[in-house]
Amino acid sequence: MSKSCSISNDRKFKRIRVFAILTGVGLSCGAIELGALGAIDASTAVTFGGRITGVTFLFSSLLALAAIFAMFAYSSNSREPSYSGVVILVGVAIIGLTNLGLLVLQIEGGDYTPYLWLWISLASWSCWTLFMLRRRGVWRRIPQPKKFAVGVLLTGFLAVANFAYTQIYKPYTQPGKLELTTSFGKPSVTPDGKSVALPLHIHMANDGDVSLYIAGSLYQVTARKAHPSKARTTKDWLRDIDESQRDLRRDVNVEGYDLIQSGPVVGPGDWYDPGDSSTDTKIIEVPLGSTYDVLLARSEAIILRKDKVTLSADYRYSGTSSWGKDYEHSTDAPGWVDPDHKGEFMEYQAPVTQNSAILKAIRDSKNLTVWWILDQPTLESEFGPYVDGVIASTNDEDREPSALENEQATERYGLAFLNSGTVQESFGAVRKSVKG
Repeated sequence: MSKSCSISNDRKFKRIRVFAILTGVGLSCGAIELGALGAIDASTAVTFGGRITGVTFLFSSLLALAAIFAMFAYSSNSREPSYSGVVILVGVAIIGLTNLGLLVLQIEGGDYTPYLWLWISLASWSCWTLFMLRRRGVWRRIPQPKKFAVGVLLTGFLAVANFAYTQIYKPYTQPGKLELTTSFGKPSVTPDGKSVALPLHIHMANDGDVSLYIAGSLYQVTARKAHPSKARTTKDWLRDIDESQRDLRRDVNVEGYDLIQSGPVVGPGDWYDPGDSSTDTKIIEVPLGSTYDVLLARSEAIILRKDKVTLSADYRYSGTSSWGKDYEHSTDAPGWVDPDHKGEFMEYQAPVTQNSAILKAIRDSKNLTVWWILDQPTLESEFGPYVDGVIASTNDEDREPSALENEQATERYGLAFLNSGTVQESFGAVRKSVKG
């Protein structure tokens, strides 16, 4: 054998060895990746669909491991059909399809995580490896290669479809349903005979199929100050509209509103499982001699889906106030939460984590921040205090979320803002009922 032939064989052997090493490394990384993600979701995922996805990833990891062992049985010298070649191709294709799917999901979500480079690396490695395997004739030794290709593509499609259905579509079509109602009860006179005691019933019930966190809640009662007026004209109504008054009145001039009572309905971070309900009763006291004509009440809540995220237990105890030891205002809420920077507030904040190892890998870590703004009613609004919240990256809470970000928060975490609507009660009728 000539020296040139020997050198050529040595180079060919080195290329084959390098290719085998790179293929083995890629399969090993893919097997570890799929196994780690699958093991976590198969054992800890909150939903049944999440656990099925975990089992699917574990099965894919086993196929990648089988491909590693198949490399030792594969021989490139034979022209006979090679089942070990089939196993290698399946392992490489599954890793490529999975990482390509994860890459697409991460790009679609718009979040950056370090795992992005893993998806890119393994997807690129898979494409290169499949091309090299084709050049080396592995495809020609596969029994019925067309059926094999269809089978691999179908398997990959079903895996991606299962993940999309269980983690994205199904939660989307099963929205959280929290019934929130507010109503006045039967009034009575306080023991000293000077005030009306009016019960306010706040009913909260989970009527949906998923558990819900109550990230923030609030009830409030206000009283309207008004006096009779001569018939008001269209110009008066236009002035009311400019002042953001929603009701156009003919014979009444509204002078303003006073906040009578307000507070949280349930503790921040409490949750309601499907079928859970509660009715909380607050006793509202108003002096009998008050000149109010109408009492108004409503309640509101901010919810998260418990099947989508886990809210840190620290959230309940994370409350910080906007005032210092001398009760002077010391810090402002973000401008988009409190445009006037006048209201004192309580702020609650804690991390939220996805309930899927796969979603944790493709989505950035976020914090839930909720503000309870202790505002006062104005002429334009009969209600003062309110709750607002956002899910955002650390130190990004001051920026007002866009419409798209709000939509993503609803889709990913089930973040929703609910209110009971406003109930009204004639204070004159209340006073008359207790005086007889």
